[in-house]
Amino acid sequence: MAELNARVIDRPILFSCLTSLKSLSQYTIEQLLSMGLFGAWAGIESQQAKYPKLKDIDPPEMFKTLQNAGINMLASVIIGYDWHDSQTIESDFNYLLSLHPALSQIMIYSPCPQTPLFKKFQDEDRLLEIPYINRDGFHLMFKHPHFTSEVIEKLLLELFKREYEELGPSIFRIQNVQLQGYNYLRGTQNPLFKARRRENKRLCLDIYPLLKTGIKKAPSEKVRQQLIELREKIEDTFQIGTTEKIKENFAPILYLITKMKASLHLKPLEKTEINHYNYH
Repeated sequence: MAELNARVIDRPILFSCLTSLKSLSQYTIEQLLSMGLFGAWAGIESQQAKYPKLKDIDPPEMFKTLQNAGINMLASVIIGYDWHDSQTIESDFNYLLSLHPALSQIMIYSPCPQTPLFKKFQDEDRLLEIPYINRDGFHLMFKHPHFTSEVIEKLLLELFKREYEELGPSIFRIQNVQLQGYNYLRGTQNPLFKARRRENKRLCLDIYPLLKTGIKKAPSEKVRQQLIELREKIEDTFQIGTTEKIKENFAPILYLITKMKASLHLKPLEKTEINHYNYH
């Protein structure tokens, strides 16, 4: 991949992938940048999780190192393990926040059909009868020792809301990571990295026109201050052109149009498609 990317100096190939921190730890930052890694979705799951992919891994340090180089990290955590009660979920949630990921995923522990976990819960008579449409990570699929379906499903939505109020919109978190990547590659003589740095700059400036509206509509005072500081950093780093300023003036109008469309449901929802298979 790095060899192929090196031939596309004009605009380097960038990609995002689902992976693990264990897999990423095999490579140096320079190798990952050379490959064109733009974003990585990595499961953190829980501080108590004992998965092999988390053995001998320091997630906070890796997240900091990767995002400092301009690689957007999506942190995925699970709630609803048997050991989870209100206190341990709160601890895992604070752990997620401490990683400052560009994006977050929080899902309820789910035994999918034909998996060992499904078989285990089946043998223990713990599976709940729920429609296929609700087997989505947002609904509880089994009898939990500490939570009812209603309680944990409500808690999940509350955690997403709190994450938004603490870390802010993902678009600006991505912008901040790209700014870090731009600074990380300052002074590089590598032609590929120079091209990557131009991409960091382009993305920062593409998002810039939204910042003023983002500050005004921030979900909390904490996020408002974060965005004010980010805007100042962007303006100190780049020369803001006429195009960006014009787009900035149009951003509030586009925000209102988008909000109106959402309230009127002008975009129809896709009909759920269910395929049935016979397992042997």
